[in-house]
Amino acid sequence: MADLLAWCFHSPRRLAAVLVGVLALLIGAGAAVNALLPDGPPAPSRSGSAEAAGSPDAGPASAAALAFTRVWASKPAAVSDQQWRASIAPLATAELARGLALTDPAGLPGGVPQGAPTIRFVSVSSALLEVGLSTGRRVLVTVVLVNGRWLASDVQPLAGDSGDVPASAASVSASAG
Repeated sequence: MADLLAWCFHSPRRLAAVLVGVLALLIGAGAAVNALLPDGPPAPSRSGSAEAAGSPDAGPASAAALAFTRVWASKPAAVSDQQWRASIAPLATAELARGLALTDPAGLPGGVPQGAPTIRFVSVSSALLEVGLSTGRRVLVTVVLVNGRWLASDVQPLAGDSGDVPASAASVSASAG
C-alpha cells in the first residue's frame, strides 16, 4: 500500500491523473446505482387542484367560506347589528365572532359571493380561499376544521395583493413613469 501511495504522489501530474480517474470512477458508479434504483416518491403537484391524488378535498372548506361570506359581506337594512352578528356566530370561530362584535357593519364590502372561490391553500385542517363579491371586490377567507365543522377564522380584504391596484393609484403610477 505504501508503494502505491508513493507512486501516486511521485509527481503532480501523476497525482492529478489518479484523482481524475477516481472521480470518473465515482461518477460512473453513482450513475449505475441511480439506473438500478427505482425512482423516489413523486414530486408534489402544484396544479392548484384540490382533487389531485393525495390532496385534501377543498369542497367542504369552500362551502364554508361561501356560507360565511354570504352572511358577513353585507348586513340587510331590515336586520339589526345584533341579529347580523348572531347570524355569523355559527359560521365563525369564537375568536372571529368576538372580533366581529367590534365591527361596524357600515364598513362591510357589500354584495354577495360571486363564482367559485379560488383556493390559495388547502390542508386537512385549514384552507385559505379567495372569494369574489358581486361588487367586484375580493376577500380572503381562512377556514379551519373545528370539531368536524369548517368555520371561518379570519377574513381580510384582498386590497394590496398583486394585481389589485385601485384605478386612481394605477393612473398616478402610469403618469409618474
